[in-house]
Amino acid sequence: MADVIPFNTTIDAKIDQKAHLLTDPTTMPEAVRTLAVECSRIRADPMDWVPMLYGYLSHYRQGQKDPVREAIASAQVPADYQAEIDDVLNSL
Repeated sequence: MADVIPFNTTIDAKIDQKAHLLTDPTTMPEAVRTLAVECSRIRADPMDWVPMLYGYLSHYRQGQKDPVREAIASAQVPADYQAEIDDVLNSL
C-alpha cells in the first residue's frame, strides 16, 4: 500500500516551490493567487494553508496596507471556496 502524504507536507512543498516568487514583492501577489488556485483544485481546507501562508508573508503588512490579504482575496477560485477563504482571513 502506498504511503499517505500528510496534506500539510503538500502545502509546505508548494510554498517552498514558490519561495523565490513569494519573497519578491513584485511577484508575490501572483504567486499567492496561483497557490490559492492550486489549493482550490484539490479542495484543500483553507484553515490548512491560509494562516500558514499569511504568517509566512507577514513582513509584507504595513499598517492598513495588506497586500497578502488582497492577493489571497483576489484569487480566481470558485465562489464557495472563496467564501471559506474569506472566513479564515476574517478570523486572523
